[in-house]
Amino acid sequence: MSKKLKYQNSYFDIVCSGLAIHYNKNIDFLFKEIYRVLKKGGYLCFSTGHPVFNLLNSSKDHLIGISKPPDDKGVILGDYFDESSKPNNLAVLVK
Repeated sequence: MSKKLKYQNSYFDIVCSGLAIHYNKNIDFLFKEIYRVLKKGGYLCFSTGHPVFNLLNSSKDHLIGISKPPDDKGVILGDYFDESSKPNNLAVLVK
C-alpha cells in the first residue's frame, strides 16, 4: 500500500479495502493512488478495526478496554457510543 499501483488512471469502478488502510504510514499517498485509479464517479469502500475488538484487550492504551481491579470486577473503560473521530473505528463509502 506504499507503492504506486500497477494500474492505469481511471481503471476501477470500485476500490475496496477491508481492515487494512489504517496500517498505512503514508495515508495521503495511498488516497492519491486510490483516487488516481478510480474512474470518475467511482466508489472507495473501506473499513478499519471495529472498536468492539478493543474490548477484548485489557490494555489501558486502547480507546475502549477492560480494567480488572483487585476485586476482580471488570470495569469497561471508554465510551463505545462516543461518535467522535477515532483512529481505529472507521467505515466509509466515498463517491
